[in-house]
Amino acid sequence: MHILDAEIAEDRQLRGLAGSAMILHCRMGILAWNRAATALLIDLGTLPPRERDYIRLTFLDEDSRNLLVDWPVTARECVAVLRREAGQHRADRDLNDLVTELDARSAEFRG
Repeated sequence: MHILDAEIAEDRQLRGLAGSAMILHCRMGILAWNRAATALLIDLGTLPPRERDYIRLTFLDEDSRNLLVDWPVTARECVAVLRREAGQHRADRDLNDLVTELDARSAEFRG
């Protein structure tokens, strides 16, 4: 997965948006975000690229989790994305690593 430079993406696509916005990869990796998203959520620029992941934040970051209006619904949607992607890309090492990490670190993910 290619991570966009947040400043370039923000200038080109996100700057004019009034609210918080992120551009997500089909597997929910966060590719770009605007300043409003940083102010509302977390300073994504301080995270290593592999941790800029909506699913990872949903399950493993308490602050991000507390901001979600309906965490159980969001969690189910995240799991559905992982199932879809795992079915289509069984040999994807990054995807398998994410599932392994979530399984090891999140009781809710293990369900």
